[in-house]
Amino acid sequence: MRQKERIPICLKLFRRKNIFKKLYDSDFAYNLFFKNYRKIKSTWEKYPDLRLTQLLINEGYMNDGPQWNIEEDDWLVDNKFVNIEDIKYWGINYSKEGKKLDKTQFKMLKDLDLDHIENIIKFFERNNAMNQLNKKYLEYFIKRIREHE
Repeated sequence: MRQKERIPICLKLFRRKNIFKKLYDSDFAYNLFFKNYRKIKSTWEKYPDLRLTQLLINEGYMNDGPQWNIEEDDWLVDNKFVNIEDIKYWGINYSKEGKKLDKTQFKMLKDLDLDHIENIIKFFERNNAMNQLNKKYLEYFIKRIREHE
């Protein structure tokens, strides 16, 4: 499940022609994207689990292509248009007191408390599941911990 909270961040970045063109290499697609921005935004908010390229292809703004499977938020991070902590979220299922929340809350990585990050790593270590923790998240968590040592 993709985080709907990423949508306004992604849209803001992809409105920049240089970013859009680096991924899609098309003035024509960019012009359609820009002209139909509000409709695209509305549709994506309605179907947040779609990747941006899926949406653009499904809605007829561009032809099928190799970008179909690209996770736009990962691509933006990998291409250094945004830092991971400014676009990725962590699902929170328990309060600080350990009480199960009624609904998962999503918090941007940069907004996680250091003790929360340490507990995430301890949880994965305790359950022998470090290989299940996203490598980029782990790198970010370790960086945050080291900054506070």
